[in-house]
Amino acid sequence: QYVKDHSLMNGTGPGVFEPSTGASRGMIVTILYRLAGSPATAAAASEMIPLEEDPSAASQNDEEAAAQEDTDAVIQSEVKETASSFQLPASSPELQTPDSELQTPDSSLESPESEATEPSESMELPASGSELDITGTEESETYTAPSSFKDVEAGAWYADAVAWAHQNGIVNGYEDGRFGPNDPITRQQLATILYRYATMTGAVSKANGAGVNLSKYKDASQIGDYAVDAMKWVNAAKIMTGTSATTLEPAGNTNRMQIAAVLHRFCLL
Repeated sequence: QYVKDHSLMNGTGPGVFEPSTGASRGMIVTILYRLAGSPATAAAASEMIPLEEDPSAASQNDEEAAAQEDTDAVIQSEVKETASSFQLPASSPELQTPDSELQTPDSSLESPESEATEPSESMELPASGSELDITGTEESETYTAPSSFKDVEAGAWYADAVAWAHQNGIVNGYEDGRFGPNDPITRQQLATILYRYATMTGAVSKANGAGVNLSKYKDASQIGDYAVDAMKWVNAAKIMTGTSATTLEPAGNTNRMQIAAVLHRFCLL
């Protein structure tokens, strides 16, 4: 109710929220962008370059330029259609616990006007003791991305939000130059992005994660180095307290009801 009343999450269709559908990286960045009042981004239009842009287009004659514009319009239409039909898998229902953060599946936020997605299938989260391959799939702690992410198209529903988040140090992207807007967002990625946003706004001073000991969680060793401080902070602030008394599931994916609950706690903080 809170995220609906504050226009942070619009639902996936008329009268439908899809609480158990998976959440994406593009979705959480768009929500924080709305929370910040959708501020203007510096040269956002030029920074987010279409992947298919022809650098020689400026030298074409008028007839060729007109044809190129028609082609670009078709490409943008196909990109939007692809985004609106994107599906994320759902996570394992047995991880759901009444006193934690309801670990179930979620989906991506679509355009600012509507978040239309289809319900997802099922996904298995990594076992708490398993080795995790995070190469190229985790938000970088120190990496400085180029002015544009190679997988963010101009005009995409999340493009302005990604540009804003990158310009303000909220997201760095992956070390291979991608942002991964449609990738499922993991719990430690969510914690990190919220922590950076809180640092930008000054809200980070509302809780002190420095003295938090996460060793009571048996899967604490699975937290990526980049996310340790963030996980301590969200734990201290009681924004994210784990999927159970002994598990954090840092590499587990999040869903829309989890995002709503976390945002509610974050905004009240």
